[in-house]
Amino acid sequence: MAGPNLTESAWQRAKDDAAGVYKTATFGVVLAIMELLAIPAAVLATAGHEDTPTQVAVPILSGALALAFAFIVVLVVQIAAAPVRQRNELRQAWSRPEPEPVQPVNVEVSLSDFRRRGEDLINSVRGGHNMEDEEAAESWTREAVQFLSKHCDTAAAREFIDASQGEEHFVPSVEARVYALDQIIRNLG
Repeated sequence: MAGPNLTESAWQRAKDDAAGVYKTATFGVVLAIMELLAIPAAVLATAGHEDTPTQVAVPILSGALALAFAFIVVLVVQIAAAPVRQRNELRQAWSRPEPEPVQPVNVEVSLSDFRRRGEDLINSVRGGHNMEDEEAAESWTREAVQFLSKHCDTAAAREFIDASQGEEHFVPSVEARVYALDQIIRNLG
């Protein structure tokens, strides 16, 4: 979302907003109603006048006044609302949280952390593992693959995934992936 335009005047904002209202179907309906109200007013105003110029001019004038009244009412409402809209946009912009600056990623440190987490996982399941441990290993693997895919080449991610290929047991599978991370870290330096 774009920020508020701080150089726009309330008058310009009101004109732009009014122009948008004038194009709507609702405004067209209001104009039609105003014209329908102007017809009886014109008939009443010409009652008792027999001269042709008055009978022609009064309906035209009442129709023009009805149209002008509708356009002016919309513009006045927009002039009143424009400063409030501008204030609300500023409040929204000021209350919107600032985006956090992007920190550069140290790939070697991050991979070392993944390796440490893998070793911690291995140490915690040496005596036996349960479904929760397998889910933790699966989560660790997904995070490592995403990181490798994003910050290293595809071959490194493929090497990490393929490291546990052929391993049937849980602990040797995680150990193979930790060893693969060691190899990837060595290849970085």
